[in-house]
Amino acid sequence: MDSGNVALEDRIAILDLCAAYNWLTDTGDAEGVAALFTLDGVFDAPPGRFEGAAAITKFNQDIHPVIRGSMHFNDNHQFERDGDRVRHRCYSALQIAAEEGVQTQLMTYDDVIEKVDGEWRFVERVNRLFDPTAHR
Repeated sequence: MDSGNVALEDRIAILDLCAAYNWLTDTGDAEGVAALFTLDGVFDAPPGRFEGAAAITKFNQDIHPVIRGSMHFNDNHQFERDGDRVRHRCYSALQIAAEEGVQTQLMTYDDVIEKVDGEWRFVERVNRLFDPTAHR
């Protein structure tokens, strides 16, 4: 990916979008998470594909009790302009506090993001468990 074609202010705004997603997910604000997507936005993750605000909200309401006490950390962000949209990808570590200690899941995000009324929003967010065999 060539991040040189995405302005610095847009990269920072997209990083803020990702940070808001992490915070809202970890604190259980399902409606807040859904508001970060376009109206017809899609969240595609191992449990399924969730299309539109109602489905994304419901998924987050259902998953929060499972990941209560979690913290998402993203790194190695890459950006590439694609017309009016930006393709973004990054690694993510999901840490969940458990009685036996902290459990960590390594994942990736592959996003399509566009500006809606001057704010960057997820059009599609694809979340996958990290596959180390794909990086050999």
